Formats: sequence, C-alpha cells, structure tokens
Amino acid sequence: VALAVRAVFTYKAISSDLFLGFDDVWMLELASNFSKGAGLVDWWGVANTHFPPLFPIMIAGVCAVTGLDPVMSARVVGLVFGSLAAGAAWWFAYQLFGRLTAMLAGLSVALHPHLVAYSTSVILPEISYTTAIVFGMGCWYRSSTKGPGLYRAGAYFCFAASYLLRPEGLLFFTALGIYDFVEWAAGSGDKMKEIPLRAAGPVAALLVFVLPYVVFIHGSTGKWNLTGKTANVITNAVSKDPTRNDFWRDARYYKGSMAFRSGNEAAAPLVPLQTHL
Repeated sequence: VALAVRAVFTYKAISSDLFLGFDDVWMLELASNFSKGAGLVDWWGVANTHFPPLFPIMIAGVCAVTGLDPVMSARVVGLVFGSLAAGAAWWFAYQLFGRLTAMLAGLSVALHPHLVAYSTSVILPEISYTTAIVFGMGCWYRSSTKGPGLYRAGAYFCFAASYLLRPEGLLFFTALGIYDFVEWAAGSGDKMKEIPLRAAGPVAALLVFVLPYVVFIHGSTGKWNLTGKTANVITNAVSKDPTRNDFWRDARYYKGSMAFRSGNEAAAPLVPLQTHL
C-alpha cells in the first residue's frame, strides 16, 4: 500500500516541471553518449573521470531497453532504487528490532517527501547509493550473526558497487574489511582454513567493481586515483593560471545546459566559445 501511495507521489513529481542544472546536463550527456556506443565521454569527446560511472551507465541501459530519453530514463532508475530503498530499510530494521520497527522504517522511506523527490531526480545518485549502502549494512549484520559466507560477500559487493555511485562508498568497504580482519584474528577456529572464505568476497568485489574503474581513470589521466572528481576539484582550486581551459571555464558547458533544458539535446555539443568565469 505504501509503495502504491509512493507511486502516486512519484508520478506527480515526474509530471511537474523540470529544471536541469549544470551537473544534470553533464550526467545526461554521459548517459546519452554511452547509450549510443560512444563510451562515457562528454561534449568534447573526453573520457569522464569526474562523475562515478554507474549512474549514467544505468541511465543508458534504461534508454537502450525502453527507448526513453535520458531524462525519463534517469527518473526510472531513481524510481526503481527509491522503491528498493524502502525494502532495504524494512529488511535491515527487521533484523535489528523486529517487525513493527521494520514496518515503520519501510513506511518512512517509502513516503518521505524528500526521498520521493530524490527518486525522481535526474542527476542525483544518492537514492541508488543509499539503497546499496543499506542493503550492504543488512548483509553485514546478517553475516555477523550467521558467520562469513554469502551475506558477507554480498555486503562487500554492495559497498563496492556504491563506490561507483559515490566514491565515499569505499569507506564502508574498508570498514567491513577491518571488521572482517578483527573478527578473524579474535576467532578461535582454524584461521588458515578461514582465509579463502573471508578473502573471496572482498577480492571478487574489488576485481568486478573497483579495479576496472581505477584502471579506466589511469588510462584517462595517467595517474592512479580512486576518483577523478576530487583530483579535478583540487586542481582547479590550486591552479594559479587564469587562462586555464577546463570545464569550469568553457562556455559550451553552460550553453549545453540551456540546450538540454529546452529539450533540444542535439544542440548541446556546441562550437567552443572560451570565456573566463
């Protein structure tokens, strides 16, 4: 019932007027180019290392499967993960406190106006990131009572996937790794036999989610970084060159934003017009 009510709220939010900011347009451009087989590149044809890749890839996947435009595809992604977030909250709370608290937690997540708004956002991956984190926490707690195994591996995979939505997801991955090590070191069983079981989850998650993106960033920037966004922001902040030509100072970025706001996606890749803001 709560999800049905939520669907009504979501439909009203989707039907309302949409204002796209600069980051929104950039994310949509990445998703549009990826769905066309051009890769995660922006208007310049430059590989994206600023935004984590999973959200635009999911948008592109919805575009390819449904034929929807990037704006509606982004909202479909948000709608799906917003609904899953309610289930994740229910499952986690049920393990911790029982059925009544789980019901209240699920209702709160399903019907909270801000979370409904996040579910219809074009740019923000927060709702999908939150869903991955809460599912990961639920798997972590489950594995703490059942012992290392599939649930522990599931927690690693959720946290590693969240890294591709927001870089700070690696903090949860690291915290689980520390917990896993302490639990192993303090245990009384055969420690050598436990190593393969405990190591399989984090190693597989790193190979599937983390390592490919780190290699991609290295191939694009020549540097070994976990995220390109922080590097970009720091570089811009410390740069003393007023003629520096980057995305913050290129008029195409802003004109492209206006093109997407007007619904004219084809007008987004414009002729370079340099300006200093």
